[in-house]
Amino acid sequence: MKKISLYLSAIILTGVFFTSCVKDRNVGPDFSNTDPVLELRTPISNIAGLANFGRAVIGNLPDEEQFYINLASANTLDHDLNVTIGIDQSLIDTYNADDNNAVKYELLPDSDYVLTKTTGTIVKGQRIDSFQVTFFKDKIDPVHNYMLPVSITDGDGILISGNQGTIWFHAIGNPLAGAYYQSFYRWNDVPDTTGPPNSTVFEDELVGVSPINSNTLDLPESYTETFAGVGVSLSFTNNAGVFSDFDAFFDDNQAAAMAYYGFTIITAPKLISYEVAGNASNHYAGTRFRIYLEVLNSSGGNRKVVDEFVKQ
Repeated sequence: MKKISLYLSAIILTGVFFTSCVKDRNVGPDFSNTDPVLELRTPISNIAGLANFGRAVIGNLPDEEQFYINLASANTLDHDLNVTIGIDQSLIDTYNADDNNAVKYELLPDSDYVLTKTTGTIVKGQRIDSFQVTFFKDKIDPVHNYMLPVSITDGDGILISGNQGTIWFHAIGNPLAGAYYQSFYRWNDVPDTTGPPNSTVFEDELVGVSPINSNTLDLPESYTETFAGVGVSLSFTNNAGVFSDFDAFFDDNQAAAMAYYGFTIITAPKLISYEVAGNASNHYAGTRFRIYLEVLNSSGGNRKVVDEFVKQ
């Protein structure tokens, strides 16, 4: 009997062990003992919730951003679920009132975006319904900090997630961002730039200079923009409207893109000269930057380029 008892105990322990392993391997959330919850999601990399705030920068998103309401539950419902999304101004007020949030935001003007629809239906037996917001980026004033908190406002009786119920779309303003006149000069396969440019040249072309963050600009360097879609980062220190410590460079993503498209950086971007003009009331009109860069293209051709930017 003792042998049988030991044998049964071993079977029970083995069963417990394997049950534990199965649970450990369940990488998805367990909704079996929870009520259904509605949450916002995006198809590729989720940007909903304050935990993903840094992923919801409008400038880094496509002009048309797809997202969806997801029913997180053990089972689908046996009836249609009518859901509503909207913009919640009170969330901006709460965010700005938190002293831990150094950057304060305004509501993105309704002329700068459109929600394709604000109501939807999760059909019985299904879990999602899709939505879309379109941003008119050329209309967004790059000097302001804007926010567009898109939230589930009505879940038809289903609990709305406190963490994933809002996507915090936002645009960080930069006092030196905006419209610039760009002049571009290029020298092909020559030892230096002492002579006149021997390749593509244009002057005073109107371009937009976008903010990467509150103290870094994305300058549209024409040669790399044309072939690789890569601009040049320009950072600075802003002490109550007194600007200093300007520096031109490729950030990690820009450098990686250059390598991916076959460019070898001979001389990294550098700031040849700069002049800050004007003041906050005229958006520092007349501010000027001059950038130098030298690369080898994928075929081994040496390209020396100079870009000059003058703020409108």
